[in-house]
Amino acid sequence: MTDVRKLLEPIRYLHERIRASVVSACERATSDELAKVVKEEEGDTIFAVDRVSEELLVDFFEREVAPTAPLVLIAEGLDVGQITLPRGTAGRRCSLANHR
Repeated sequence: MTDVRKLLEPIRYLHERIRASVVSACERATSDELAKVVKEEEGDTIFAVDRVSEELLVDFFEREVAPTAPLVLIAEGLDVGQITLPRGTAGRRCSLANHR
């Protein structure tokens, strides 16, 4: 992808979808359910509310970005913290320590 500005509108759309999904989850579930710890490792805690956006995030980058620009998506909650998209594409492991 040569012009990353083309991602602005799709990312705004993603933001709205995630916000709407989180609001909807908050309306359907109790605070205790959403605050439940679903995964904990290396000082990182993933709560049930975090899972609400995970599928939307991966789906967005797989559909909107990866077909034209393969990528390694790094996000909390993903298995091993990252996924290479499109799936099955050979990607190299990224060390977060090198990108801070």
